[in-house]
Amino acid sequence: MLTYQLQPRVFRCEKNAFCFPNVVTIEVKLAPHTAFGTKDGLSRTLVFDRPASLVFNANTGRVLGKSNPQLEPLDVVIRSPDTKFELKGDNLKYQATCNNVSDLEGMITAFQYVLPSLLNIEFADPPIIDQIKGWVGDTEFRWEHQECQAPLRVVTAETLEKHIAKGYERLSLFAATRNRRLAASLSYLHLASRLIVMGNSPWEFMAESILNMCKAMEILFVDSDDSRDNIRRELKKLGYMHEEIEGDFIPLLILRSHVDVAHPKVAIHSKRQLRTVYRYLADSEDRLKKLIKHVIEQVEAGTYQILPTDDLTLDDEEKKGMSQLVKIMESRIIHH
Repeated sequence: MLTYQLQPRVFRCEKNAFCFPNVVTIEVKLAPHTAFGTKDGLSRTLVFDRPASLVFNANTGRVLGKSNPQLEPLDVVIRSPDTKFELKGDNLKYQATCNNVSDLEGMITAFQYVLPSLLNIEFADPPIIDQIKGWVGDTEFRWEHQECQAPLRVVTAETLEKHIAKGYERLSLFAATRNRRLAASLSYLHLASRLIVMGNSPWEFMAESILNMCKAMEILFVDSDDSRDNIRRELKKLGYMHEEIEGDFIPLLILRSHVDVAHPKVAIHSKRQLRTVYRYLADSEDRLKKLIKHVIEQVEAGTYQILPTDDLTLDDEEKKGMSQLVKIMESRIIHH
């Protein structure tokens, strides 16, 4: 559940060190702002019994709406003898007595990871946390990432222009249904990159990114149930050494199968282990890009051949299963 999101964080204090026990105030900035009534704009949230306009973007297929007047800023105050919860628009404040740093981290973790998931059940626009800061007594702190991930690339306009021209020339590799597996591999890798960029952090969709990086390799190289051996075989054909194969690519497949990617988990690995996993994954996207680029170059040169995919239709068993599945879905579709 949290394997890829529990990045190392620290308390950045403005002045003094923390003193416990003490009164703690946690301030949470929520988003998207339209969901909490602090910004007027298009969203998936409409206000009951108010006129609304809908916008259909035929380019993306997305439908968004806007109520008139907009949703008013949300206002929730919950008090108990020991705590105070106060939401004003997209700004949440929580106050309680705290005995130590461990208790403080527990409070913050609940707001960071659990509260948005709870709110999502009734919100049309999935809530996220933009920022968390607070005070232990009079000592102000910010809860920030200890390390940054910076997979940046230095380019010039000229190099990008050459890349675009080369991309245009390579479209001929995919005419009709040619190199269908290679086209699918490119698509899976593109999706992995999109997930890394579009998440609220580089790690929000990391599990899904790993899954798609694995798909990018499997669709290219796998032609039997021995998927890892198939990938080893094809990477060796492409000139990769044993150390590169076992060190740069096979661990992604193991992560997919065993570390909170394809299968749900609540258990958490040690901080030392996770730290290594995070650093390794920061380099994985670029490794996969270089691999797919190498494959394209070898296909162009005629020194490597993509596994054939002559028949794009489902087999009889798959057709039967899909037909049964669609019947069930049709019976459950809500018609508006």
